[in-house]
Formats: sequence, C-alpha cells, structure tokens
Amino acid sequence: MLLTNMVKKLSKNSTMQSVVEPNSHLYFVTYYTLDELGNEILANAHYQAVDEYLAESTFYLSKSILSAIIEELNNLHQMQVTIISIIPLGNW
Repeated sequence: MLLTNMVKKLSKNSTMQSVVEPNSHLYFVTYYTLDELGNEILANAHYQAVDEYLAESTFYLSKSILSAIIEELNNLHQMQVTIISIIPLGNW
C-alpha cells in the first residue's frame, strides 16, 4: 500500500503535459523480465512519481518511490522484474 507516494507509468501515446511541482518527478526506468521460456526481455518506460517528501529533499529518488516503481513493474508483468537503471529526469 502506497501511503506517501504515487507512481504511474506514462504511455507513449499520451500527450505528456509537464506540470512542474516540487514533489513530482519523472523517471526513465530500464529493466528486464523473463518470458514463458525463461528468456530475458529488456524493456524501458517513463514513470511519474509523486512523493510529499521530495519537495523538501535534495534527492530525486526516495526509497519509497523506488519501492513503488518496483511494485508497479512486478504487478504489470505479474512476475519479478530486475531494474537495470533509473534515471531521474527532473521535476514534472
């Protein structure tokens, strides 16, 4: 259950209108998961995360946001996902 943050995947087809808020950040996530045959599948996605503590922090990635991104990816793929990199793209 996410109490202090919200993470959502941004679709490629959506018009991404930036609303700059100090507690809202955009991330580019590269990860891999396994298909039914056990082959690795490399993927990436943009995620928007909101955390009330980011407004008062100098960090762009909090532990709660990292946990929420991992949980969101695991739920999306219905299996464990391994994150390769998370690149903070700044306020969104």
